[in-house]
Amino acid sequence: MMFRIALWPMAALTVLAVAALTLPAGAADDDDGDLTTLSCKDVMILSGADRDTTIAFIHGYITGKSGANDVDLDKLTDATEAFLNNCLDNPTAKAIPTMEAASQ
Repeated sequence: MMFRIALWPMAALTVLAVAALTLPAGAADDDDGDLTTLSCKDVMILSGADRDTTIAFIHGYITGKSGANDVDLDKLTDATEAFLNNCLDNPTAKAIPTMEAASQ
């Protein structure tokens, strides 16, 4: 199923929300919230809506970075499953490159 969506209007708010959700307590004082430092473990320790929101943000970040406007929900579902399995096997891996590899 394909949807055409505009990702950029909410990008700034989403970056702030995900950074707040994914940074460990006290990390905001020590870190600037650089998404390239987000590890698989950082995502995997989240649960429920926090993990879902973070994974959705990572998908949006990668889609926006590629300049694509079309989203195939079946491919996103498959990529999410591959991402979670890869993160379980490699918790120290960086989340964004792991999702990029899972999305190929």
